[in-house]
Amino acid sequence: MISADHLQAYANDITLFGRKRGSGESIWEIKQRMGVLSPELQFHYREGLTVGQVVLSGFFDSVGLYRQATAAQQDQTAAWLDLLALDGDVEYGSLSYGQKRVVLLARALVKSPELLLLDEPCQGLDPANSRRLIELVSRAAEERGTQILYVTHRREELPRCITHLLEFLRNESGYSVTQSALAA
Repeated sequence: MISADHLQAYANDITLFGRKRGSGESIWEIKQRMGVLSPELQFHYREGLTVGQVVLSGFFDSVGLYRQATAAQQDQTAAWLDLLALDGDVEYGSLSYGQKRVVLLARALVKSPELLLLDEPCQGLDPANSRRLIELVSRAAEERGTQILYVTHRREELPRCITHLLEFLRNESGYSVTQSALAA
């Protein structure tokens, strides 16, 4: 509902970035202020693009690259590729599953979003790529001030930047919700 991809977002009382949902903003105005990473995005991402094109597509919130990027967007993409030691000319489809996830994290971060939505970002990753992704998420939060919404089933995957938990716990009557702050 937060990412504007679900119709229930308009049937519920949701305020995002200081604006009530359904007050005239477009889905693209919302997406412009956030980056998203999920296993579903990785599953649906088209093959036949280079790593650089995938990262660059983050500016347009598209699965694929359908618009011409500005010089500033190309420079920002190059900076992220350098930071992550990624070769922008390599075909995205030739990468390992874990390497693809790191590329998609760069795609989510390339536009310096206010909010980063991470839905099971370590799902299916080997330990080395999980650690790399978790470290990159923490650095984005600490160095850029990006707010993180991190969804996981495994507490050990939480980056150090996560300060509050909202847990859904199964009990005899279904589920209960607990909210807590993590020790600093």
